[in-house]
Amino acid sequence: MSILKEPFKIKVNMRGQSVSLQILHKTETFDFEMEGNKVSMINNGDNSWSIVSGNISQEEANLIGAEIEEHFKRIL
Repeated sequence: MSILKEPFKIKVNMRGQSVSLQILHKTETFDFEMEGNKVSMINNGDNSWSIVSGNISQEEANLIGAEIEEHFKRIL
């Protein structure tokens, strides 16, 4: 498995608290579970993120997406 496709963890500060998320990236989407809610997001390629499925706000998607981008900067 490519290092780019391996599961990884990120921490995101949301709603005044730190949330730890396990991110799966087997296809084009980034998938995770947050508060029992399965979420799938996609990077639009221009530093913006779209919610494919799940119930999170666009603000939360942007925060999570920024942390995903930081993860890849660290490993590449």
